[in-house]
Amino acid sequence: MKRKTYILGCGSVPDPLEDHVYIDRMPFKGVDDVIDLEQTPWPIKDGAALHVNVTHVLEHIRNFPAFMDECHRICSPGGSMYFAVPHVRATQLAFSDPTHVRFFTEHSFINYVSVEGVMKHGIFRHAWTFVHFETVNGEIRGHLFPVPDECLTDETIQMWKDYKKYYAHAK
Repeated sequence: MKRKTYILGCGSVPDPLEDHVYIDRMPFKGVDDVIDLEQTPWPIKDGAALHVNVTHVLEHIRNFPAFMDECHRICSPGGSMYFAVPHVRATQLAFSDPTHVRFFTEHSFINYVSVEGVMKHGIFRHAWTFVHFETVNGEIRGHLFPVPDECLTDETIQMWKDYKKYYAHAK
C-alpha cells in the first residue's frame, strides 16, 4: 500500500496533487472522499497516511480527543501530522467564525496530547511527540509524530519525566 498525504477538511481543491487524498464532509471540487470527520472510526485503513494535514479544521471539531485518536490511527509508522488553529488571543480569527466550537492555547496540545498529558489526564488514548510547535500571526502551528502505543510503558514514562526534570534544571 502506498502511503499518502491526507488533507482533512480540505474544502475546495482547485489543483489536487496526485499523491494527496483530499477529504471533506462536503463534495467540493477536488474532494476524493466525502467523510464526516465527526463520525469515528473513519473509513480509512490503519497506517494509510504518511502525513496528515489539518489546517484550520480542529476548531470546528466537537470531539477533539476522538479526532486526534483517529489521526493517530491512520498515521503510518514514521508518519506525521501538521496542524494549524487560531490562537484564542487572536480574537478576529478565533471568535469571528460562528462554526468554531472550541478555542485553543498552546496548552491545549502540550498538556493533553503529549506523553505526559496522556498519562496524567487520560483524555486522549494516544500520545504525540512535538517536532515543531510555534505561535505565529495568531495561529498555533504544530508538527507531530505519533508515539507508538508500545512505547508508553511505565519505564518509558518515568524516563520521560526524569528527562524533563533534568532538562529544566540544565538550561
